[in-house]
Amino acid sequence: MLLCFQLSFCNAAEFYVAPDGNDTGSGTLEDPLKTLFGAQKKVRLSSLLGREPINIHFREGAYYLGKTFRLDARDSGTKSAPVLYTAY
Repeated sequence: MLLCFQLSFCNAAEFYVAPDGNDTGSGTLEDPLKTLFGAQKKVRLSSLLGREPINIHFREGAYYLGKTFRLDARDSGTKSAPVLYTAY
């Protein structure tokens, strides 16, 4: 259990991002989001934010940014329910 907690949160909400995704998608593995901005928006609007850990997984590929990507306190979650941006 401790190993599971340290490596990733076992009962976390999962969102996926892929270069061939769509930011109007659900963010599931089968229907990934396309951009960092889409993932950020989906997490910020999630009712789980601050209540449950959230993992955002980036699938392999290149992600081009047309503007600066900014994170702030809203993107962190809480100590017991953090938001983690990770490579898939």
